[in-house]
Amino acid sequence: MEKQALQKLAQIGDTDAQYKLGLACLKINAWGNLNPQTTPDENEYAEGIAWLEQAANAGNLDAQEALGAIYQGISVKTAGGWNIRKTDKEKSRHWNTVAAERSSRKATWRLAQDYAEAGDTEKAIYWYNRGEIYYPLAEYLDEQYRYKEANRYYALAFDNDQVDVEGDIESYLGQCDAFIDHADFRVQCGGLINSDDGNVHIDLSKWADALREALEYYQTAMERYDIAEIYVPRIAILNLSRKIKRVEDKLQTCQDKTGIQTFPEDEWQQVLAYLLGTDTPKRQATLLVLGNGAMNVYRQSQEKLEQHLAILPIDNEQQDLGGIRTHDVILLCCLGGGHTRLIPPIVERLQAEGKQLYSVCALPMDDEGTKRTQLAQDTLRFLSEHGIRGKIFHNQYIMEAYADAPLSEGMEKANQLLADYVLELTEKYGNDTLTL
Repeated sequence: MEKQALQKLAQIGDTDAQYKLGLACLKINAWGNLNPQTTPDENEYAEGIAWLEQAANAGNLDAQEALGAIYQGISVKTAGGWNIRKTDKEKSRHWNTVAAERSSRKATWRLAQDYAEAGDTEKAIYWYNRGEIYYPLAEYLDEQYRYKEANRYYALAFDNDQVDVEGDIESYLGQCDAFIDHADFRVQCGGLINSDDGNVHIDLSKWADALREALEYYQTAMERYDIAEIYVPRIAILNLSRKIKRVEDKLQTCQDKTGIQTFPEDEWQQVLAYLLGTDTPKRQATLLVLGNGAMNVYRQSQEKLEQHLAILPIDNEQQDLGGIRTHDVILLCCLGGGHTRLIPPIVERLQAEGKQLYSVCALPMDDEGTKRTQLAQDTLRFLSEHGIRGKIFHNQYIMEAYADAPLSEGMEKANQLLADYVLELTEKYGNDTLTL
């Protein structure tokens, strides 16, 4: 419909015409493209907003949704020919709330993201939940280390077909998480067959199938993407394999060939702890922080690391290590620097005391010189010869993955990856997995 015809209808109170006229003034097409090739000038912006506000105030849901998005930011051309970005966060939140209250999924998503970015966790969770937007909510909770809650929403995302695998690494790994969390959550909360006989009935075959499919996605990601090792700790795959073995072992004891097994209610929690691998007590470990690079990693997640680990910064090989009271010790080091030379004498001292050692190390960049690279390789060889297993991060690969970002941001991402891996060892998978 031409603009002149829309104006006639809009002037007599047709809210649909007012909505379409508002978009036309703002040079936004019928699909809601908020980045139009032709930028509206300030007069067109004012006219478009006025029509949309009129329609929205009259109850037009499309106009309410549009204002929630437009007030988040749209380019407007000034009288001087410059493009400026017009935003109004307060009005955006108002119209997104109005539309979300009327069950607009788009507005609900924007509102949840708005609260998440503002740090209002409870309101973000409320709106993600209300809109049944489960996968973004699971990721949001995962980022805050609220793993038990995240597991629940990964499972719900899986149940509601909200996990899409399109061939990229993040989609593959998202599918892995969804399968694992779906399996664990369903068996704990929704996978039980209700009964009034005082027993717990569970379909272990479905749980085993979901876990096997998760393992298959992990392995496919590792084979297909060289950089996958940055995202997937091999210890996670080992831990998953162990869980599958426990479920399969229990499945073999089932009398019912369909995989449904019955447990007395008072025995179920003990069986569940075995199946989930939480029956082994968690063991605290000590994190040895060697050098400035490792110290930067530690500082980036200091509060969370200190919740789960005893921390000991190392300055020299003569430092007193008598304060290490845990059996497990994790060495955190960015190899190639001066502190790398402290590793052999420290390892020999701790192994002589019967400590169990693990390493989380970063290799230097290619342009840091052959001496650093050779020292790093010699140290890795030493660790291998002394039977110390662990995780190696290639800074070169990580920085290439963030090649378009500023150097400081790339280094921050690299530090966060190392810190997250240590946290996964001690928090998400449990310290008992250190002994795998």
